[in-house]
Amino acid sequence: MDEKRSMCYSSPNIKGFDNLPLADILRKKTGMPVFMERDVNTSLLYDIWKKGYDKSGIIIGIYIGTGLGNAMCIDGRIYRGSTGSSCELGHIPLYGLTEECGCGKAGCIEIKASGKALEKLAAEKFNCPVKEIFKLHRSSREVKNTVNMCAIAAATEITILDPKHVILGGGVVEMEGFPLEEFINAVRVNLRVPNPRNAFRIELSSFDAHAGIVGAAINAAGIMGPLH
Repeated sequence: MDEKRSMCYSSPNIKGFDNLPLADILRKKTGMPVFMERDVNTSLLYDIWKKGYDKSGIIIGIYIGTGLGNAMCIDGRIYRGSTGSSCELGHIPLYGLTEECGCGKAGCIEIKASGKALEKLAAEKFNCPVKEIFKLHRSSREVKNTVNMCAIAAATEITILDPKHVILGGGVVEMEGFPLEEFINAVRVNLRVPNPRNAFRIELSSFDAHAGIVGAAINAAGIMGPLH
C-alpha cells in the first residue's frame, strides 16, 4: 500500500489487487469513510489492546501464515515507513536463492519461510494435508529448515530493533504440532550475547478469530478521533 493507505500496489498472495485504488472504489460504492490497513498491522493493534501493553517503545508482531507477515508499533503508532512499504519481513533477500516470489522479486525469504513453503512440502514431498505436516513430519530436515528460516528472519529484525515485546502469531503457529520451543531456541541462538539474547521474550498472539476486524476498528477509531 501507499503511505496514505489509498492504493494497493501489490498483493502477492491474493490475485487481482495490484495497482488498485481500493479505498476510493469502496468509498464511492458505500458513501462512507474507508480506511485501509495491512492485515498484520490490524492484528498487532488488536494484540496490543487485548494484552493491555504499555504502548511506549517498540512492539513487533511476526505472523507466519500464507506468507511471513510483520508489523511494528512505535510508541502506540503503527510504523508505515516513508512510502508505506515498511515491515515487509518476508521480502528480505536470502543469499543464493533465485526462485521468484509472488511479489515479482527473486530470492525473498518467505519462499522458504512461510505457509506456502510448508504447503509445497506437504504436496510435493510428503503427500499429506498441510495442516498435518508438523504432526507427521516435524522432525524431517525439510520442515526443520522451514521453521529455522522463519526464526532467522525473526532474529534479524529483533537484532536490528531490540523491541520491548515480540508477538508471534499466524495460522502456521496455530497448526497442531508447531514446534514452538524449537522456533524460540532457533531465534535465541541467532541473537547477540548478552542482549538481546538474554532479554528477548516471545509472547503468543491472542489467535482470536475476530482480531483483524477489531484491530481494523481500533485503527479507524485512531484516525477518526473521538465521536461526538
